Amino acid sequence: MYRVFETIKVVDGKPLNLFYHQKRIDWTFQNYYKFVPFFSVEKISANLTFSDGINRLKIIYDPSNVEIQIFPYNRKRVDYFYIVELDHLDYKFKYENRDILEQYCTADYGEPIFLINGFITDTTFSNLVFFDGQKWWTPSTYLLWGTKREALIDSNKIGVSEIRFSDLRYFEKFCLINSMNELDEFSFSIDSIRY
Repeated sequence: MYRVFETIKVVDGKPLNLFYHQKRIDWTFQNYYKFVPFFSVEKISANLTFSDGINRLKIIYDPSNVEIQIFPYNRKRVDYFYIVELDHLDYKFKYENRDILEQYCTADYGEPIFLINGFITDTTFSNLVFFDGQKWWTPSTYLLWGTKREALIDSNKIGVSEIRFSDLRYFEKFCLINSMNELDEFSFSIDSIRY
């Protein structure tokens, strides 16, 4: 059984989005470990000291242990995207062992966008959101239940829709969202996707 982790954005000492991180931890324990979690992110983060600026709090856990890592945030470099077509890919839990995703990465600064049975899902490290000129849309066919994705849906900042590969022509741009990246902060032209 793999260890699982949460990555929490901390800005000037304040951890963000803790409600959704705890929600995912609770769900992971219930569905993967089959019992109630023995820790809360609020209590853990309350006892930590952070430097100024944007930090990444990583909480790695299994049924009996928690490991804490804190480091300054450096955004991953991505120059272009490419489509990886698959029939199935199971990454519903945020496993520490990411080999199942990283086997599809190239050696340079390209990033795969996974297409499962014709539907757009995620990249190796983020959920996706597409802009049609008026509204942002996230695929209903995601790999990982993302905390940022859920918060943006709940606040009505993004809509949810099935997005097929053939639908990409209807969008102007897209962005990568995860706990560290806000809506439209890490954005790209649709042309950056190589077919």
